[in-house]
Amino acid sequence: MTKQKILAWLESEVQGYPERATGNECEDHVVRLAGRVAESDRSELVEAMREWIEQRGRRTLLAVRIAAEHKLRELKPDIQRLLEDVRANKVFSPYYEEFIAPALKRIEAN
Repeated sequence: MTKQKILAWLESEVQGYPERATGNECEDHVVRLAGRVAESDRSELVEAMREWIEQRGRRTLLAVRIAAEHKLRELKPDIQRLLEDVRANKVFSPYYEEFIAPALKRIEAN
């Protein structure tokens, strides 16, 4: 699966998730789905998540979570830069450091 197909697929899953569900339930669902391509199309998944991280938008934190859950170590520098930007108040509220820093540690852990 290509990067663009992965992005379109995951985005369609987010958009199609029932509105009555919580954001956490939707994220859990998408994180599980990403696992389907974490091995077979790892490099394309990494590039797709890199795009979401670099966008610094509504899917950035979901991409960080996917990276942590599936140990996408290739994204460690991208997530470190994101964390630095959060700490410098360049992007997102400083509150989000509470989610990004542990995700980075999960990526680093065996």
